[in-house]
Amino acid sequence: MNQLDHVLVLYYEDLKENMPLQLKRLATFLGKSYDEEFYEQIAERTNLAYVLKNKNLGMHNAFYKKVGGLYRKGVVGDWKNHFTIAQNVRFDEMTKRLMGGSRLVGNIRYEVRQ
Repeated sequence: MNQLDHVLVLYYEDLKENMPLQLKRLATFLGKSYDEEFYEQIAERTNLAYVLKNKNLGMHNAFYKKVGGLYRKGVVGDWKNHFTIAQNVRFDEMTKRLMGGSRLVGNIRYEVRQ
């Protein structure tokens, strides 16, 4: 995927860091353009806190799972808290082995830049 110009990769970490900027990237990729307010509204309404607060959005009944719920914390890197140390090591090794030459791996982070 390093050479494909018809693929846009968005990272969750980047979305959490600056959603409006990533939305602009997506719009540009799709050949669209919107005003700043549009990007800000989308960012606000797709924020996990907003979605959880506004359960009348229609998606809760369709997707809600009884065990654990549909939504998790919405925190970058939280998945690592669910792995043991050995699982984290194994995952990192497999990622490097199977995807080591990809730019995708170089952009994986477990924290939002401050």
